Amino acid sequence: MMLKIEIFLLLIPVLIFGFGWQTNVTVDAGRNHELFIGMNSEASQGFDKNIDKVSPPPPPEGFYCYFPLDDSEFEFLNALWGDIRSTASEALWQIDLKRIEQPTKIVIMGLPRVGKISIEGIPITKDSMALSFPQADSTLKIEYSGGFWEEPVVKINFELPEAAGALITIQTEAGKAVRRLPDMWLAAGKQSIGWNAEDNMGNPVEPGIYYAQIKAEWGQEFTELLVDIVVPK
Repeated sequence: MMLKIEIFLLLIPVLIFGFGWQTNVTVDAGRNHELFIGMNSEASQGFDKNIDKVSPPPPPEGFYCYFPLDDSEFEFLNALWGDIRSTASEALWQIDLKRIEQPTKIVIMGLPRVGKISIEGIPITKDSMALSFPQADSTLKIEYSGGFWEEPVVKINFELPEAAGALITIQTEAGKAVRRLPDMWLAAGKQSIGWNAEDNMGNPVEPGIYYAQIKAEWGQEFTELLVDIVVPK
């Protein structure tokens, strides 16, 4: 049975106090956690008492998550549930996931009007996109890059007759796997999944012809597609 993390993206910019944006993040692995990230002209890179949100103490048992904090001015604080940064061209947020005992669902609502967000290196290009991650304690990285939206280096275009779980592996012409994308739960219809032309270690791949092996699962049925893609010079 496929483990799914559902990420629903509403392409609606959310403006907050001052000049900036805020994206709300709900993480659920048996217990809901309401987090948020964003940027604001009045915020700093560290903790801001009237802007950020301090994480409560972890429960005695069960799942919990937080943004780790390292701020010399507030040494007694080490975890946040809301982390608004000063306005910048790029930023990286890290969510530490602890005591994972079941599939984790993360719901993201509100994207910045300018710039793009990616999760674990996968550009977020559309709403109702779902990613799956290992069922274990881990770190989830959310990246922001400023400027207007730029197309991913490569787009994998295909079509599904109905909603399905999809496992996508990027291979060379010789069949060597170079990148396994996070497992996805996709709606029916035409799909366009972005790939940043990097391997599993984050290194750029050589220009050339690659194949996206797509395994789509409907219940117990399993269908495999092979889509050719070209990484430009």
